[in-house]
Amino acid sequence: MIWVQLSKAEGLLKNGTYTNKFILSYVLFISIFQSFAINLGTKTVDESKWLAVLFIFSEILINILGIYHLFKINQEGDKKDFLNRYVVLGFVVGVRLFLISIPLILLSLLLLHSITKIDFDTDNFWFLYCLMTTLLIIYYAFLGKSFKRVTL
Repeated sequence: MIWVQLSKAEGLLKNGTYTNKFILSYVLFISIFQSFAINLGTKTVDESKWLAVLFIFSEILINILGIYHLFKINQEGDKKDFLNRYVVLGFVVGVRLFLISIPLILLSLLLLHSITKIDFDTDNFWFLYCLMTTLLIIYYAFLGKSFKRVTL
């Protein structure tokens, strides 16, 4: 990875003398950074640090495995434009998953609250943890199927 030499990075991109593995390292770094940034300042149920660490590392692990899985699919196919595919297909799959999951999440919250009388202000960590990890896994599964269709 090139960290501070902007002219070197620009030269590689301009000349097209970079590999998909070069791009993959940046995608993985951004994914890990976003996992930390999203969870920065969030509170857990009982303010336990280990719950926050569990949540962050689960997200990082799922992101790394998901991106690596997509990279392998791309390499087994035509090996072209990994980053372009990741950004474009990831956006579309993400929007679709968001639109599908919002009504399902609201419905499950209403049903869960009416059945169990859970106070979501205090008892929400494990529900949110399961929800977020499940949605992230579904995201990469759908994105993987889309990658397979594009790379064939």
